[in-house]
Amino acid sequence: MPAHDIPEPSDPQRFFIAISAARVFRTEDSGTMWRAVNRGLRSQNIPGPNAEVGHCVHPIAMHPSRPGVLSVQKHWDVMRSDDAGESWQEISGNLPSDFGFAIDVHAHEPDTIYVVPIKSDSEHYPPDGKLRVYRSRTGETIGRRSPTALPQSDCYVDVLRRAMAVDSLDSCGVYFGTTGRRSTQQLTPGAVGSDRPRSSGRPFCRGPDAAMIRVVMPAHLRKLAPVDGEVKLEVEGRATQRSVLDAIEARYPMLRGTIRDPVTQKPRDFVRFFACEQNLSHEPLDAPLPEAVATGAEPFW
Repeated sequence: MPAHDIPEPSDPQRFFIAISAARVFRTEDSGTMWRAVNRGLRSQNIPGPNAEVGHCVHPIAMHPSRPGVLSVQKHWDVMRSDDAGESWQEISGNLPSDFGFAIDVHAHEPDTIYVVPIKSDSEHYPPDGKLRVYRSRTGETIGRRSPTALPQSDCYVDVLRRAMAVDSLDSCGVYFGTTGRRSTQQLTPGAVGSDRPRSSGRPFCRGPDAAMIRVVMPAHLRKLAPVDGEVKLEVEGRATQRSVLDAIEARYPMLRGTIRDPVTQKPRDFVRFFACEQNLSHEPLDAPLPEAVATGAEPFW
């Protein structure tokens, strides 16, 4: 992607870094010495309002033509500093949620920033299932959202902290990638191109050979779905880990990308599978599940 066609920073020795669950740091000598610049940052569950450690800052964005103006999307709140991090002010404005990961700056308008709100720190998808990019052009509060050509229902994807970028074209395209698609999305002032997130597996449908599988999910996935207790899913053909995951994602699209990678189809590193008192986590995805699971006598955990 083309780099910004803008001037170099006035101070080539000054750099900033944002560390998740720590704070924002600044150096004036190309990294020999660093100091925290957090005055004004607020974080939930930190008793001291001036705490120097514990602020979960996600990305930090800066326009090179104005190196003293910083914008951050943190673990709750969108913040701005006009004095190189010496003080911070909240600019979350009318966002439906001030939690999120991605933030970037317009290539030719230093006061214009973009964010993608996510529902919460435990539910990583757009509020109400509506994928929206919000824009601020005033340098103050964020209030303008993108055109609604983006999916506005049943969209349960996430936009991660480094999954947004801008180009240097006159119209300045804004790009972002989601956990539910293999390609990126492009947002331009004239139009927005997007497709609804697609299931990473085959469709879930009723058929004469469908098996009824009982599934028990951990608490955080039940909350995200949302479901209470055990669920029952019809699985077409042979019952395997892959076919069960296909059925889960078809029934609960908000779980796409949480249990397995949408591109490689491999389960996430922290996910484990059990059945009939056996650990099936390292079994091939297409290996048949135990007969007791396929017949519904035992649940798949």
